[in-house]
Amino acid sequence: MHQTNPMSEAHRTLLLRNYPTIYQDLDATRVLDYLHEHRVITEEMRQEILTIPVDQRHQRTRRLLDMILQSGDDAFITFRTALGHAGYLHLVELLTGGQQQLMPPMPMAVAIYPGFQGSESQSFDLSIGEQPEIILQKQLDKYTTVYQNEQILQLKTKMRDEELKALYIYEERKVKSLKRAKSFLSQKSLKKRFDKLQVKVEDERAIIVSTYRGCVILFLTFESEPKFEHFWGSCTSGDLSTSLSELLLTEEMRGLEGGDQLVVKTLVLEQDVRAWRDFFGNGDPQHPDNVQVEQVTSQLASLDTSRQTEELQVRQKIRAGSIRSIASTQSATSTLSSGSVLSSDSGYASAGSHRTLSEGRKIAAKYKVSVEAAISTITEGMEKVDRKITATKENCQEVEKEIQQHYKRLRAKLKLEEQEMITRVQKVNRDRKGELTQEKEKMETELKKTKEAEISVQKILDCKDDTEALILRQDMEEKFKKLSFQETDDRSLESPTKVTFQPCSLSQVSGGSLSVFAGFSIDVEEPAVESLPCFVTVTTNKADLTGGDVAPQIEVTSPQGKTTLIHTTAHTSPQLAAGKGQTSRVRRVWGAEWRPQTSGKHSLGVCMGGNKDLGSLTVDVGSNNPVLRFGQKGSQQGQFNKPLGVAVRGDRLYVADNTNHRVQVFDLSGNFCHTFSTTSPAGLAVQADGTIVVKSRKEDLVKKFSPSGELLHKFSLGEYCTNPYSLAVQRDGRVVVTDTYKHSIFLVEADGTLVKQVGGQGQGEGQFESPLFVCVDKEDNIIVAEKVNHRVQVFDKNLNFKHKFGQKGRQPQDMFGPMGVSADSRGNIVLANIGGTTDGVVGHSKKLQVFCPDGTWVSTISSDGDKLHNPLGVAVTEDGHVFVADPEDHCIRKYRYL
Repeated sequence: MHQTNPMSEAHRTLLLRNYPTIYQDLDATRVLDYLHEHRVITEEMRQEILTIPVDQRHQRTRRLLDMILQSGDDAFITFRTALGHAGYLHLVELLTGGQQQLMPPMPMAVAIYPGFQGSESQSFDLSIGEQPEIILQKQLDKYTTVYQNEQILQLKTKMRDEELKALYIYEERKVKSLKRAKSFLSQKSLKKRFDKLQVKVEDERAIIVSTYRGCVILFLTFESEPKFEHFWGSCTSGDLSTSLSELLLTEEMRGLEGGDQLVVKTLVLEQDVRAWRDFFGNGDPQHPDNVQVEQVTSQLASLDTSRQTEELQVRQKIRAGSIRSIASTQSATSTLSSGSVLSSDSGYASAGSHRTLSEGRKIAAKYKVSVEAAISTITEGMEKVDRKITATKENCQEVEKEIQQHYKRLRAKLKLEEQEMITRVQKVNRDRKGELTQEKEKMETELKKTKEAEISVQKILDCKDDTEALILRQDMEEKFKKLSFQETDDRSLESPTKVTFQPCSLSQVSGGSLSVFAGFSIDVEEPAVESLPCFVTVTTNKADLTGGDVAPQIEVTSPQGKTTLIHTTAHTSPQLAAGKGQTSRVRRVWGAEWRPQTSGKHSLGVCMGGNKDLGSLTVDVGSNNPVLRFGQKGSQQGQFNKPLGVAVRGDRLYVADNTNHRVQVFDLSGNFCHTFSTTSPAGLAVQADGTIVVKSRKEDLVKKFSPSGELLHKFSLGEYCTNPYSLAVQRDGRVVVTDTYKHSIFLVEADGTLVKQVGGQGQGEGQFESPLFVCVDKEDNIIVAEKVNHRVQVFDKNLNFKHKFGQKGRQPQDMFGPMGVSADSRGNIVLANIGGTTDGVVGHSKKLQVFCPDGTWVSTISSDGDKLHNPLGVAVTEDGHVFVADPEDHCIRKYRYL
């Protein structure tokens, strides 16, 4: 069956409204061949229907209708044609729009959900926050009609209201156990027993035409009034709820505290009941037309008009107007039958006309159907546009709020950083002022003593009496003995403490860095980014710090408080120009490479010879976010549906677009180049001559394509492999294949001849646990990532074991479910980790890692700004970037790792 868009609202509504009649009258076997010949159903679908026993004719019809409902408009038209070929002309008329005077209502919506029962004497305050939640789908099923979507939304609201009311009659201590009991009624549990659920409902004389499993809601139709009343009676009496409880609840649930009070409840909208009751009770053609109008429009009335949306009210008015038009046409037809004559401009002759009244009725009926269909189509189109306008407005309002909140937090953060840096500057000012004040006081004391000596010298010079001069000389000598003529140490004045602020780029929108010079200054290349190398320089002009061979070290403190030391090496140090009366000064520079492993604020301090705090710098390290992201779910060019493997050769990126059954080719900037088809591609590699080698998930074939996508050659792995998954290709064309079921690696020639098999289930050297991804390096060494064993094994080009590395853990250097693997021309190994979850909810350890060829850990990329969801295939480029396929986000991300 062709992949098509969902069926239009008009066609789907016709099928659902007339479901009971088709279900009752049609023998599906009579139309299967025609539908198969016209490719509406596949041979597998045809055989699926024929396997249903002949005596279960209705079940065959039901299965066929389900298939048609899940197809497009072309399938609907072909099905209607098939009915005509099989002689079901009355069904063709129904599906054309020429229906009985009173159109059947839309299917009734019945919600089945866990409810509570308890004693009126027990109560508690709902504000305790223990309210159980109804887990509902965010998006409605694409096969539901507009009216069914409205039914679903109303039932969801009422289900919440019913549960909250029921909670008032419970004790607080029972709520947790009730929530736990309710968890057993999960979607997985319901799906397992859904067939039994359908049989149970159909035993109550109702036909299930479609389902919405978000909570679960069934859409039912009825063949006759007795069957409708029987079903409705079982709902109102509670018999249906009791039988569903017996079907769905388990002994394990009843054994929980409060579990015996958990029941399965049903909820039906009253407007649906009224619509079906009106249809069966008042659908007689003898009833007045205006009464029938009220009966049909009543099915759209809401229980509480104050809660009804404006969209639904408009839709009711439009539909009521359409039905009144039908009634008016029917009245005109009655007038014709009583002998009235049409005017000449109506297209009919008055007297002596060759057209009879019966012919006029047929033509009028034909035009009426066309007009009704056109009105319905236009109305539904307008409704869709209105919904899109509303959805766009709501979406933009939500995003606007998110933007305002983000920048509000950002302003608060910047304000806090501003205050912190000002406080630090003020502290530096106070500390240095105190030091300099003490130094100044010492100088003032020396100055006072020196001036006293100066006075003694001047007295001797002015004295004219030898005796007095001798006395003054002795006094001067004593004062000079007390003075110590030491050279003033003005080095601190030559190199005063200098505070500098280095603002970051506004595009970074973070604070900045503050450097305090206390002998050494530190500078870091901007911007510093998690996992990427940057260069740090340390500089000093102090004479007492420039001598010797000892190099300073840089102490780095991460946001988590972890401290590491970076060793520096000396750089060229030219002499600085000397001022008048000064000796030449020496400027020395040291440097080191720094690769921060986490984002956030890092403190860098200079230490040397046991001395610390010789200089400091605060650096805000950014997250290593993707430099490029492209793709979304879809089947158009540049869109993906679960991309798995990726490969790079030259300036081209190759993506295994698994569920779209194709390989897409892009340039390294993400621009689409071309595509070619192949079945469920998973792993792929590209040889030096451009040949593309592909392994399918659903076939045991290895296929080779030309650069343009032409199939050149293929060979089977079925003779050796049980479940081959991914592959890599060596320079001589030999292919390396992983097998998850045999826990092995296979090396085969370019024509598929087996060379060697290595493996077996286990954790030893050369053993594996369901290996998935593999790659080869520039020397054709074979590198295997083991998700289950949380490690990497390396073999030479002939599959001889060399070494292994890695261990499970949540530290940056540890592995957690390694999947995709790729090696660059330098021998570096890049690994994608799928990670795990905490309590089955919060994800962790979804990351990229870089290792040296010997397994030494280099860096980890966590990508805080655009979190990895499910990283699988990876492929490196020659300029230090890596492409990552994410089948959950249906996209490709590109990161810098060198």
